[in-house]
Amino acid sequence: MLRPHPVSDSIVFKSFFFVLRISIAWLLAVFLVAGVWYVEPANWTPFKFDVQYDPQLSFPVHAEVDPSSSASDDDVAFDVTDLKFVKK
Repeated sequence: MLRPHPVSDSIVFKSFFFVLRISIAWLLAVFLVAGVWYVEPANWTPFKFDVQYDPQLSFPVHAEVDPSSSASDDDVAFDVTDLKFVKK
């Protein structure tokens, strides 16, 4: 006696879900690539970093940092004075 096959054993049913699964994978891949591709670049502002060294001892004697050239009150600078070489 022939037993009727359940719907889940049908080749049409299996093919449909195979195509559906591949389609969903492709859509996911396209959305991921589009999300990475269209990310806006970071908004970097020009900055300034200036260090001057002592010619004999090679230590920094003046350092100036300006994190953003668009603002005038964020400059930081320091000077090193009375630098002496100490022998052990």
